[in-house]
Amino acid sequence: MQLSKLEDSGLGLSQSQLLNAMQPFVHGSFDGNDDEWNREITRRRKLLIKRAWRPLLFGTRRQYGGRDSAAIHGEYDSKWAGRTLENYDTTKGHLQKAVPWIWHEHRFFASALGGARMRLTLLSQAIALTKPKRVLEIGCGTGMNLFVLASQYPETEFSGVELTEGGCAFAKSFQEFETLPDAIQGFAPGGPESIRDTTAFRRVQIHQGDASNLPFEDAAFDFVCTVLALEQMESLRHKALSELARVTSDAACMIEPFYESNSGFWSRAYISWRDYFRGKIEELPRYGLAPEIVTEDMPQKHFEKAAMVLARKR
Repeated sequence: MQLSKLEDSGLGLSQSQLLNAMQPFVHGSFDGNDDEWNREITRRRKLLIKRAWRPLLFGTRRQYGGRDSAAIHGEYDSKWAGRTLENYDTTKGHLQKAVPWIWHEHRFFASALGGARMRLTLLSQAIALTKPKRVLEIGCGTGMNLFVLASQYPETEFSGVELTEGGCAFAKSFQEFETLPDAIQGFAPGGPESIRDTTAFRRVQIHQGDASNLPFEDAAFDFVCTVLALEQMESLRHKALSELARVTSDAACMIEPFYESNSGFWSRAYISWRDYFRGKIEELPRYGLAPEIVTEDMPQKHFEKAAMVLARKR
């Protein structure tokens, strides 16, 4: 499967747009020979080797082995419970915990919300290109992608399905705001100027459900997306992809750690340790999904890389 450079992908986004999306959450930038950067990468590699291989040597259970629904609930219910609006505040993003990121000549530390804002930029552009009427996000977490997108594209109907009680509870409590909070308007790609309706987020439909058995009719949506959600679904990969293809009538957009982007030693060790998604882009046609835009040309975490695939239902 041919992976395109960002400028050749057809997305219509520039490197500066993706870097600018992350910038409020960046702690520091480095060149390839910076001692601080090299020390941190060495430290993380040693820790990964310890975590990935010690259970195999001593026969103990892997920390993240068997990533099933119970494991996901255990990890993410507490994560969503700790999420606050302040986390999304671009004026305070530099205060958050950061990890190494890399892209071309760029080396920097950035928080998870920086990556989320960058991926939201990609997703927003995909919606601008395809102009769907009905959108579903599978594994929507707290619903924040949907709330921002609904405010940017108020003529579109947005729905989300989320496995965890914590994610659904956060999303539904968030919808009690009368208007989109300032922190979230600032978090939106393009900032507050990109928001067209500050009340549209209240119309987003949030459902609690399982990606392997979606509570929707065939072709109920014309755009279905996942953002690091399939990442969690290796144990039910076939069912999840089958359901995703079933409920879309036209487009599917997946920003996920596909195998083609993670064939290197460190990436495979990390994904194996975490028991993450191992699906291949080249397998998507088996589900009736024909990739049209495929790129990994975006800022990436040092150990785990994502590719964006915009596919059409055949």
